[in-house]
Amino acid sequence: MSSENLSQKITLILCDLPPGVTQSDIKSFLSEYKSNFYLFNMNAENPTKVKVEFKDLEIADKYRHELNQKKLKNKNIRIMREEKIFLKKNKDVKYNLYVKNIPKGKDPREIYEYFLKFGDVFSLKIN
Repeated sequence: MSSENLSQKITLILCDLPPGVTQSDIKSFLSEYKSNFYLFNMNAENPTKVKVEFKDLEIADKYRHELNQKKLKNKNIRIMREEKIFLKKNKDVKYNLYVKNIPKGKDPREIYEYFLKFGDVFSLKIN
């Protein structure tokens, strides 16, 4: 693997993982994309986040858009780009949008898909 290919990789972070999630669960969740990422790093001491290194940005973004806010073991998970790399490439982009009064019972995936109509959603967090 050339150093040129390594510089093209993109890291996504799977956040808000459910308690008791295992490497097997993550592999199953990633199964459709298994040929497109290098590795995933699951910290045994803090299994609420997993880093996944993809071969290129286009595939990583496709994965992020398709599976963000989908359920893993009955819990919606967030998928976002590794912040330091994203912010370095997008120095001028620093937006936060705080939305109140979202109707109770709305699925986080529905909300995510709604806001995608207006542009890329870096991260979506729902209380």
